[in-house]
Amino acid sequence: MKAHSLLRLGIIFTLFATVFIQSCTDDDQSIGSSDLDGNQLVTNAKADVIKDWYKLYLDIEKDLEDFRPNPTSRALGYIGVAAYEAAVPGMPDYLSASSFLSGYHLAGTNPYNHLYWNGIVENEYFWEAVLNRTYFQTFNYFLFGMNADQIDQVQVLYDQYDAEIQSNLSPEFYAIAIERAEEITNAVIGYAESDTEGASQIFEIEPEDYQAPVGTGLWKPTPPDFSNACHPYWREVRLLVTPQDGVIPEPHIPYSEDVNSEFYQQAAEVNNAINNLTHEDRWIAEFWSDDLVGITFSPPARQVAIANQLIELEHSDMETSLHLYLRLGLALNDASVICWGAKYVYNLERPIDYIRRVINPDFQPILGDALGVTGQNPNFPAYPSGHSSFAGAGAAVFNLIYPNVSSFTDRCHENRTSFLSEPRTYSSFDEMAEENAYSRIPLGVHFRMDCDEGLRIGQEVGEYITRLSITK
Repeated sequence: MKAHSLLRLGIIFTLFATVFIQSCTDDDQSIGSSDLDGNQLVTNAKADVIKDWYKLYLDIEKDLEDFRPNPTSRALGYIGVAAYEAAVPGMPDYLSASSFLSGYHLAGTNPYNHLYWNGIVENEYFWEAVLNRTYFQTFNYFLFGMNADQIDQVQVLYDQYDAEIQSNLSPEFYAIAIERAEEITNAVIGYAESDTEGASQIFEIEPEDYQAPVGTGLWKPTPPDFSNACHPYWREVRLLVTPQDGVIPEPHIPYSEDVNSEFYQQAAEVNNAINNLTHEDRWIAEFWSDDLVGITFSPPARQVAIANQLIELEHSDMETSLHLYLRLGLALNDASVICWGAKYVYNLERPIDYIRRVINPDFQPILGDALGVTGQNPNFPAYPSGHSSFAGAGAAVFNLIYPNVSSFTDRCHENRTSFLSEPRTYSSFDEMAEENAYSRIPLGVHFRMDCDEGLRIGQEVGEYITRLSITK
């Protein structure tokens, strides 16, 4: 072995041995931001590496079969945790995820002591190295089903950042950064795998053993492809923050075919929306759809597309961006578990079946128009709406991280030509979430009560996520 290699190994071994001893014998020497040189803090680093990795996530997720909407919500939860946890030593006012995630244990050495800081942080490229490696590892694990081209995209982005990092970071500290990323990634992946239901159900999209209950008004596979039920057991997947009984789904309005009933009136609203579709309503419906693999990313990932735009508009630093994606991932994961649990408690049929049976035998949703195959329906019960849940949860997080944003223009589909994609502007994140939720009515796939309850679930999940204390 060459002499410089022996020296490098000696430095790394000595550093980690010193940190390990210090963490075991002097854990009380915790530090705050006032104790540190400003150049050492994550808050002073740019967020480009974060934005670029999430942009790639959206590009890949758009084309991933069997990855939406629930596996992607779960993936975003754990990826957000891993990135935050990997860089938390650079955020001395923040707590390790072990303080707020039940069952997750602090990986490796204590990241809050003076010796760790005196030895490890050389410059901002250290954190870029940590995050670049963390995203590389977590993408390859959580984005299952990637094809060879998509795997290459992940490798190319990693290599681009890695080349710049290695030209600005000494070999010794580069090795330590990679070690930090590997340590945390392995811990978070292990934590994800300890959720045995989630780890298995991501591969069981339409379990053959599920038999939908039969009865008037109950969901059954819908036209045109009559696919089996998507994730009927998702309620058993781990909630990351929200208590098990923290958000209780409320029953939908009573089923009725009486023309004077509220149920009938809500179905008539959907039928009328399709029969009298305005340009504005079609624009809203298609702008928020995000249902179709190969056309756009999924509904949960839409919140990521919004988050990345906010990071750019607000010039958010690395710390703010990690905080944003931690809470957003937690919110999307928990919203998916609670919403899908409710779907299979109530098993409410889609508007297409009720309307064709009771009101209009020729009723046809406009979902699928972008593919030239109109009349598509999601393959799971209507109540509550998943889009609405993700929208409500996302808005809660955006309100917390960006309280001073008074207007926002969503440009995530700008210049798309297969559907109405012109940017839309909102005076608040709540207004944006509400439009997202109620866009499902003119699309023809949800009753208003689905949207109401989905939005409420998302908002309540969002309250748990935004009340979560992650600072000292």
